[in-house]
Amino acid sequence: MSPGLDSCTITVFWRPSPSFHANGKIKTYEIFWEMLGEYPMSKEVPAPDNSTMLFLDNCSGNITVLAKNSVNSSPPSVIVISAASENDHAWEINTHTSKEDSVNNTEAGIYISWEPQSQFDGYIIDWCNHPRVQPCDFQWKKFGRNQSSALITSDAFRPGVQYSFRVYGSHGNTASLLEKKAKYLKELKPEGIPELHVDTVNSRFLTLTWDYDHLNESHRGFIRGYCVFVKDKYGNCMLEGSEKLIIQDGVVICKYTIEEPAKKTLTVKDPGLNKEYWFEVLAFSTSLPNITDDLIKGTAPHIKKVTTPSDGKFYKY
Repeated sequence: MSPGLDSCTITVFWRPSPSFHANGKIKTYEIFWEMLGEYPMSKEVPAPDNSTMLFLDNCSGNITVLAKNSVNSSPPSVIVISAASENDHAWEINTHTSKEDSVNNTEAGIYISWEPQSQFDGYIIDWCNHPRVQPCDFQWKKFGRNQSSALITSDAFRPGVQYSFRVYGSHGNTASLLEKKAKYLKELKPEGIPELHVDTVNSRFLTLTWDYDHLNESHRGFIRGYCVFVKDKYGNCMLEGSEKLIIQDGVVICKYTIEEPAKKTLTVKDPGLNKEYWFEVLAFSTSLPNITDDLIKGTAPHIKKVTTPSDGKFYKY
């Protein structure tokens, strides 16, 4: 539901319940809506469509869906949209989405848990099987009042794709949003390399910054931080606060680990006079990245080469 100033747009989805028997081929679906203070209206949707969009002047009322074959109609399915739904929409926009790991997942299932609340007689979880395309294959599943967790399974789930889940508490024909969750079936190594910039440089410090959209939902895993690798011209590592890594032929690389994805800057202290360094920044998800051949060879475009001044003055890159 997308409420506006004087109207709202509602997308209605439906599917057969497990106990539904068509007793013949479904030809159409009849959609009725009776909004507060308005005359009842209806529309037909041809099978096999399973959704329709309604443009309404009022956001409070009842919506009913019937399946029809050549003989008769099915029992009605009714959803009640109250004035509070507009507040629920605002609540949804402002509700924090928790980013959760995949520890309790299976090969084809994503584990979801929620805080139960006694005023509800059941719970509903919805999600999209294909969140990066439209239509997204919208899905939902209902659970009893005594449940507080579920394993959501789908043949469509793929590693490296972020899925959004919404948990609702239901009472009769109404539902209230409780929680929003972002999860992966399995997190994968990030793709793409941060764009590195060098700011102020002198013998006492140099400042690095980088551009990287760590919140982008297209990432193959939640971005949890960055590793900054530094190689000097002679294969030494004498930089304060760094971790020393010994690689091939005894070459030593300096490594800084930043475990704050929103922090995209690093100050390297005491780089010295007339020193040449090569820098590389890599984002990480569930595991720390390894040194790349690009840094060892220093030939890739994203490797930033910096030479500190010989006179101790400040320089802006």
